[in-house]
Amino acid sequence: MPPGHRRFMFVVVCARWRFRSFKRLMKTLTTSTLRE
Repeated sequence: MPPGHRRFMFVVVCARWRFRSFKRLMKTLTTSTLRE
């Protein structure tokens, strides 16, 4: 396993987690805005 592979996977996982949490945040924001 190359030395940069592990860090690359870590960055990918972090990016996916941030994207998922960001989508969840946007969903809650849109629902709260539509409710009002």
